[in-house]
Amino acid sequence: VIHVLFFLGGGYSPEEAATMLHLPMDQVAFPFEGWRGAEGWAPFEGREQVDKYLAMLAMNDAMEAALVSGNGEWAYNVLHFVVTQLMEVAEAGQEAEQGRLWLEQACKVAKRGIRLLERECKYAEALHYIALCLKSLPSALRLEKLELTHRQIVDLEHMGCKEEALTAIEGALRVEALPDALHVTLENAYSRLAVPPRRWKPQSFPPREPVEEVLLRGRRAQKGGWVVKKGKSAATVEGFVLEEYAKKGFSQGRHTENGLWLCLFTLLNYDQLYGAEGAQHTAWSDFPLNFGALEPSLRASLDAMAQWSREEVEHRLKRVWQEKKGLQLKYVDWASWDLGFLTQVASHVGGRVLAAVFRMLLRAGRPDWFGGFPDLVLYNPFAQEVRFLEVKGPGDSLSARQKAAIQVLLTSGADVQVALVQETKNK
Repeated sequence: VIHVLFFLGGGYSPEEAATMLHLPMDQVAFPFEGWRGAEGWAPFEGREQVDKYLAMLAMNDAMEAALVSGNGEWAYNVLHFVVTQLMEVAEAGQEAEQGRLWLEQACKVAKRGIRLLERECKYAEALHYIALCLKSLPSALRLEKLELTHRQIVDLEHMGCKEEALTAIEGALRVEALPDALHVTLENAYSRLAVPPRRWKPQSFPPREPVEEVLLRGRRAQKGGWVVKKGKSAATVEGFVLEEYAKKGFSQGRHTENGLWLCLFTLLNYDQLYGAEGAQHTAWSDFPLNFGALEPSLRASLDAMAQWSREEVEHRLKRVWQEKKGLQLKYVDWASWDLGFLTQVASHVGGRVLAAVFRMLLRAGRPDWFGGFPDLVLYNPFAQEVRFLEVKGPGDSLSARQKAAIQVLLTSGADVQVALVQETKNK
């Protein structure tokens, strides 16, 4: 119960909560002081709500056990039980009594069962449970409903119901502020399905900025990895690319993916996230519990950020780093990041690129659902250039999330390339 009240109720996932319990809490400083919430708001409204949430966590454990043991019948029983509970709660109008955490956990369990049905090609049954979930989940769980709608479209296609799938795509595309990756996925599916005679005049979409592709050839090492130097062969594909680009003057580089942007988002928006009057939190929160409610104020601050000069970006980043270093911030690992590297990258890309990337994060709805950014960040100190590089090995291709992230970077003025690594066969 302490585990739930203090950490699950503080916005942590079960895995994060378990990690937090092993920290020396008397030595950990959190960004918030005391407890702040809107009137009548609390992570759990009484012991009964805690018990209901614990019961749903037990359902998740049961689903996990069924999936690990390969007991499909058991997994389907759990799925049916959880979806039935969702329906009963919705019909009785008791969503508030159950609590948002219970609803999110129930949805998570249901999606795991639905994915099992899909893996076993039981698409009709999967569509049945998806429809029940969509009908039962409240509008507040917007992102969960969008994810289920996407699964519905995919399953309809698998069943050959192309007109129904196309109609569902058209409805989803009308939703405002879709997550970028989902928008790319829906556009691709629409273009594939909206052909005569289903659609004689299909909807058109804005053209995407082309990304430059660079072909790199390398040799595989005998024991795995890629050869980077004569006599040295333990490099990953990213390590091989870093070595190749160092020859082009990009002597500094780092594998960052999404972590760079989440760290910069937290630091450059620290005042809006942790100091805003509307931010809800507990004394042990490392991120606002009501992130979605802060979106309007964050959007306004990003409009201003887009006009920041390089000098202002550097000044603000250094100020927050120096004042807040050491605080327990969800997306900032102080030991892993170097202030010099962060300011170098952030100041070179400038406020316009930063604001565009952070707006994408807001459209994703929550930081955990944000991603797809290039693997590497490279810096050429002689030319003072920053380049973002997505690395693709043999047979690999860009995902929808990666295409969406690259588009955001390109259209805001960042330098982006895709490195296509191909194997050179030994003669």
